[in-house]
Amino acid sequence: MNLMRNPAQRWITVCTIALMLAMGSGLATDKAAASTSSMNANRASPNEDSFLVSLGAQDDEEVRDALKEGHSLADIAAGAGTDVRSVIELQIKQLTEQLKERLRSGSITWEQFLAYRAEIPSLIESSAYEAHEPAMAR
Repeated sequence: MNLMRNPAQRWITVCTIALMLAMGSGLATDKAAASTSSMNANRASPNEDSFLVSLGAQDDEEVRDALKEGHSLADIAAGAGTDVRSVIELQIKQLTEQLKERLRSGSITWEQFLAYRAEIPSLIESSAYEAHEPAMAR
């Protein structure tokens, strides 16, 4: 199953993943954040958001504003002097954990799990470097 066939389908998939990550941030365990190979993500204390720490951002608003201005996650990380690779690895781990939870709960089948899991790395990688037209220019 290739989710990259058409731009609309890809956009829906990216939005779904972003929503899953946003809604599931509480589901991601501190263990998953601590096991990441990123030094930045390892610096996250239990009260800090490991995504924001790995990105080098202060808060969600900073990230949202930068994305609205047309920056990619890679741009945000570079601006903070961090490596976007840590963000990508963290998102892959978080989304994979969420997929495992959905499989355990029965909301997806084993075949769906395998198909979605196979798409995660390339989808997260490409979305990290993808910048959109600034919101004001639309």
